[in-house]
Amino acid sequence: MQERYYSKDYKYFQEHLPNKLRLADSIDEIAYLDIETTGLRHMIGDKFKITSIVLFDGYSIKYYINGFNLEQFKEDIRSYQAVVTFNGNRFDLP
Repeated sequence: MQERYYSKDYKYFQEHLPNKLRLADSIDEIAYLDIETTGLRHMIGDKFKITSIVLFDGYSIKYYINGFNLEQFKEDIRSYQAVVTFNGNRFDLP
């Protein structure tokens, strides 16, 4: 498996990793993000409020702040093929 990694045989990993995991064609198509919220203790109805999102694409960091530019995140995230999060399936992506 190390040989395939070092030879950049990404198709091998794409075919053998669990379906939950995705690979991008290049590092330029990956976004790393972190979402901060008011927390579960401060839920409004059955929802919490997003306070900020940080997006890193390997070159620059973008900050999205509630009440300032949070809505711009929806447009910006579309330019990436894959998203990496700390707690994505449970929290960030839903």
